[in-house]
Amino acid sequence: MSTLPPKSRASLHHLGSDVLTKNLLSSNNKKSGTIQSRFRHWINFLQKHNLTFETFQSQNQFSKDYIYACYAEYLIQGHTIKSQNIVYATLINYLKDAGIIKRPHPLLPSLSFQYPPLLRSILQEYKRWQSVPNRRHPITTTMLNSLYKRQSSEHEDSYLSALFDWLVLGIHTGHRKSEWCQDASEFKKSNTISKTVKNTSAAFIAADFRLSSKPSTSSSTNSNHNYLQIMWRFQKNGQNGQIVSFAHNNKNPHLSPVRAAERILQRAARLHQPAHLPLAIYSSKSKSDSKSPPSYLFHTQIEKSLQHLAKNVYNITSTKELKRYSCHSVRVGACVLLHSSGADSLTIKFRLRWRSDSFMEYLRNTPKLAALHSHIVSTTDTDDIHVG
Repeated sequence: MSTLPPKSRASLHHLGSDVLTKNLLSSNNKKSGTIQSRFRHWINFLQKHNLTFETFQSQNQFSKDYIYACYAEYLIQGHTIKSQNIVYATLINYLKDAGIIKRPHPLLPSLSFQYPPLLRSILQEYKRWQSVPNRRHPITTTMLNSLYKRQSSEHEDSYLSALFDWLVLGIHTGHRKSEWCQDASEFKKSNTISKTVKNTSAAFIAADFRLSSKPSTSSSTNSNHNYLQIMWRFQKNGQNGQIVSFAHNNKNPHLSPVRAAERILQRAARLHQPAHLPLAIYSSKSKSDSKSPPSYLFHTQIEKSLQHLAKNVYNITSTKELKRYSCHSVRVGACVLLHSSGADSLTIKFRLRWRSDSFMEYLRNTPKLAALHSHIVSTTDTDDIHVG
């Protein structure tokens, strides 16, 4: 079509996309309805992101490869025809039916197809991720945004309001289960909170949080702060007394760790929680009631909530897959979020308090990471790197 006059090409543009799409669909009319449905799903993905099929076809190869990788990640996140999580083999079939991955030639079935680099990294990582035994799925910002809408209609001390605050804090701190909530079975046995070897609360208490308007300062008021410091009095890795600082999220205030900490402290004050007892509490009443004793957040109810949230957000129906959402999903989510934003291993280990490289088993490739890698390679000249 490059031979057409520019004015004619522009005039026909709005029709050309439909012509190409319908031609591809009609060429598959002897194939199963599943294949056509998956191809339409690919077209709908392009349109959802303001791309016609014709516009996509006119892109350079790097742009096409990036869009392919984004579509693969889109499917991996559960945005399939039935809005369900899919296994690796089904993911490959989706890509084949969209024409992204070429099907083997009947006369040359052993001929291997070379995946585009960005797409290959996504597929390899997803295959590895699914093979990890007892892996935990990460909580995501999509899940948090869904919970934010649900809890907004409830009172500020409700279970969902408290859970939202702790999950927001968790995707920044990567806190372990014992550091914030109570183990239901242990509590039932002893009828008391989980404690450290020093007989103090294992979970966060008020003294562990320090809010401030400026770095390295403290304040007694609980609103309009910009910074938060958290001290881990006792840790699994032995780094007791470690302090990590966090900043307010101006772009998405509802996902700010500082605002979440403010609400957590305010809730504890309203419910008259003693300073030496855990902060992860809520009011089980239909409305906030400061006269009734608060309830603790237990790991069993949290896991049920995460599984329910994942089922609603990603339409996961497999019981086995839903069980991969647990309290540990908070720590996994924090790790994946930092990694996909380009944080190096030292940053992840420092910010999320790992002493070893065990966090590596949680990592997942994303198009964002793949694009960042390509950008680094394309903008760095080894001639500029001097050794010695």
